Amino acid sequence: MSSYSNYLGAKRCCGSQTKQVPVGAQGVPGPIGFTGPQGLEGPQGAQGAQGTQGIQGIQGIQGIQGGLTGA
Repeated sequence: MSSYSNYLGAKRCCGSQTKQVPVGAQGVPGPIGFTGPQGLEGPQGAQGAQGTQGIQGIQGIQGIQGGLTGA
């Protein structure tokens, strides 16, 4: 029975980690995307397109993926 309980324990641990990692990743990208909006101040220069790219915060998300790999 001990081996069976260990199996369940391992399954629970891995399952919880799998859920927490993606959720945390999604939560973090949001703030980064909002931080990027500082580029919105730039749009006053009329180059709104470049500012929009900064809002997407895609590069910031890539940095988050690196954190997932570490976890």
